[in-house]
Amino acid sequence: MKVLRSVLEHKSHIYAKALKLTAALAAGSILAACTTGGTGNSGGAQPITGSLYSEFKAYDDAPDNEFGPFVAATLAQQTDQSTRAAAYYIDAFGSAPESRFVADRAFSQLLMSGHLVEATDVAAKLVELSPEEADDLVRLTHALAAFKNGDWPGARKRLEVQLSSGFGFLLSPLLHAWSFAAEDDVEAVDTALAPLLANEQLRGIGLEHKAFIYDYMGRSDEALELYDILVNAERPTSLQPVVAYASLLFRMGDRAAARSLFTEQAKRYNNHPFLLQHAGLILQGRDAKQVAASPSGAMAIVFGRLANEFFQSKSYRVAVIYHRLAFYLTPDLTEIHYRLGQIFEQLNNPLSAANEYSLIPAKNPLGLAARSRRASALRQSGDLDGATELFKGLLKERPGDRLVLSALGDIAFAQSDFETGIEYYSKIIEAIETPVPNDWPVYYTRSAGYERLGNWEQAEADLLTAFELNPEDPNILNNLGYSWIDRGINIERAKGMIEKAVAARPDDGAFADSLGWAYYLTGDYERAVRQLEKAVRLEPTSATINDHLGDAYWKVGRRIEARFQWRHALEGDADDEERVRIAQKIEAGRLAEYEQPQT
Repeated sequence: MKVLRSVLEHKSHIYAKALKLTAALAAGSILAACTTGGTGNSGGAQPITGSLYSEFKAYDDAPDNEFGPFVAATLAQQTDQSTRAAAYYIDAFGSAPESRFVADRAFSQLLMSGHLVEATDVAAKLVELSPEEADDLVRLTHALAAFKNGDWPGARKRLEVQLSSGFGFLLSPLLHAWSFAAEDDVEAVDTALAPLLANEQLRGIGLEHKAFIYDYMGRSDEALELYDILVNAERPTSLQPVVAYASLLFRMGDRAAARSLFTEQAKRYNNHPFLLQHAGLILQGRDAKQVAASPSGAMAIVFGRLANEFFQSKSYRVAVIYHRLAFYLTPDLTEIHYRLGQIFEQLNNPLSAANEYSLIPAKNPLGLAARSRRASALRQSGDLDGATELFKGLLKERPGDRLVLSALGDIAFAQSDFETGIEYYSKIIEAIETPVPNDWPVYYTRSAGYERLGNWEQAEADLLTAFELNPEDPNILNNLGYSWIDRGINIERAKGMIEKAVAARPDDGAFADSLGWAYYLTGDYERAVRQLEKAVRLEPTSATINDHLGDAYWKVGRRIEARFQWRHALEGDADDEERVRIAQKIEAGRLAEYEQPQT
């Protein structure tokens, strides 16, 4: 059991790394994906307690008093159930409509959970309660509601109080400029963009949006001049202007120039997927349309970029909020859910990650990678049946896929279905013509299944193959050495292997336990006690380690301490078989008749 736990814990890291590599190309182009697609403009705000609260009304698990919804909301928030927390905060707000504190909590949870319609309603309430106390994010969201719905004067009025924190210095000029563009007021556009164009660091962004706006307003010649400056800049702010430039050339009837531009820029940027994708549309005689061609779409690009900056700096919760704002403006852009799924994985919230991945259509370029990551997230959340169903579906599309087969094998092992797990790993091994060093995890993992089925001969063969492929890996050294000592074979060599593993990972409790047990089984009980005491300090809740220390204490005559460790082992993660065996030792110890048998 100990060996299998070690193998599966190690495999989870290997799987996550492999999955990251598999989705690297798709993830690498996510920013580019955030610049393509439609720009839906769905209707106005709904009542605050409308669709959202009805999702959770059936639970009705809030305490039955005036503080009940607030208590339930707080508990939900602590467990990262943002939608549920928001629903209860809204309910609490209904009981205390003057409470800015509750409304603010509801607002933040609505943003995190992606309920932007309700978030804009709460933002309006917060502004109404006390405009001077509304923070920048509240006022920005309030303004975006008007902006999204084409209420350009209303959006500007809501931005009258300058956004003074965060990225207000960037967002406010851009929102003003695009609102004037929608009203065909080019003079006001230029005035709004002037602060950005005068700032050396922001000039590139200002020029970019001026080009987009002139293109949007039909001022094609001026837009072409700006695109040319942007595309040929030594350090362009993004690849957006390349596609916008080609799109304008295409619409003006100069398809040859559009194709030539893509050829030149693709070479410059090493065939970047974003450029190749849109070049393909041009070659097919289709316009390479982009989100930047509209006010909401252009601002969604800005929010998406800011979100990516926060993601890179590991400010994950802020990144979620900016991605939510981007999606609010462009609800047809489902690719944003892919990045949100990645962020929730980083936040160790696999259920939210799985939900985001599920919102990406199968036909989307990211669809296959999204299903793989969703299956992985479900597996991490403990929904092994759901993960298995998804992985089996992927296997039908990608027969023999090593990543999917190993994931199915790991899930089978986690469910104690060792025969099925071995079958999946055997399929991988059968496809290996000549093993190479990177193949060692496959043999290493399959060995654990054989070991649990009592097929030591095959388990040892797989461990030896893994050892030959990667003789320095501490996991292999520990598991092979432990298995030999546990069976009373190759004692000295096994002890040396475990000592080498412990030297490589001195703070690993499982490795320290293996060495202590090696000393115990070879009769060096005093050294066993010292080593196992260290192992217990490293992993105080491990039933196996506490059980081993109890055995060692018994051998050196420390019987009261031995019984204590055995009882402590029963409070840990012991399985049913271990519990029976430990309980028998405790009973035998009470009668002072117990002698530990050699195993």
